[in-house]
Amino acid sequence: MTSIQNSLDDLERCQTAREMLLDCYLTAIGNVAHYAIDLDDEITAPHRHYLTVLAGELASAQPEALAESRARLRALLRDYREKAAKYLATLREELAGTAGALQEILDHLAQTDSNHEAQLRTELGRLREISDSPGRAW
Repeated sequence: MTSIQNSLDDLERCQTAREMLLDCYLTAIGNVAHYAIDLDDEITAPHRHYLTVLAGELASAQPEALAESRARLRALLRDYREKAAKYLATLREELAGTAGALQEILDHLAQTDSNHEAQLRTELGRLREISDSPGRAW
């Protein structure tokens, strides 16, 4: 009788541990969905949706579905990482292009300012010459 009671206690502990692990796993999937970085609606919204669907399927799934879910979760995370990397690479390219254009504008402005400065210095020199020679007619 004690042996059967010990077996039932062990079975109950195993079931409790399984339920707690499943709850932790579902919570982790939910947290991954919730804390995904909002890069772009076309990337983040579907990622969150797929994770939510996965968690919903697992909540009522059989134990073999848990094993399959590892691969699905890994694939979802990999897909999100690849799309995010492409998005960030595009942003970097745009930023580099914008920075290059801004540098060209600043260089052009600096050259323009230098030309005006040189012209102004020349004209000031001519005015000084004129002011130093009082006998000269305009």
